[in-house]
Amino acid sequence: MSTFGDELVQSARQALEFAKGEAELGAFRVTVPAEIDVKAIRAKLRLTPAEFARRFGIPVGVLEDWEQGRGAPDGAARMLLKIIDRGFGSVTVIPARGCLNHRPLTGSRKWSFDT
Repeated sequence: MSTFGDELVQSARQALEFAKGEAELGAFRVTVPAEIDVKAIRAKLRLTPAEFARRFGIPVGVLEDWEQGRGAPDGAARMLLKIIDRGFGSVTVIPARGCLNHRPLTGSRKWSFDT
């Protein structure tokens, strides 16, 4: 099995332990990178700035600022970008405009949004 596959299996086991209440919370650690190359992550996914922004709920102007060094993602954004970079580019988050209604829909969309 690949290293990624091993990590995925380990993560699933840890999630199961956590769900059963058997995991020690101190055993889990999240590392947030101090810096992250947003443009490289977007290029790796072969998305335009507009496509990347729409998929991950980032305003295009903010994304462009990050890529051009006029700003930097905060800790939560860096964590999301790290997750995306680790191979979870198919993850889609709430659009930058709108709010979650928590109302299930049919089909491939799982939630509705007010825009």
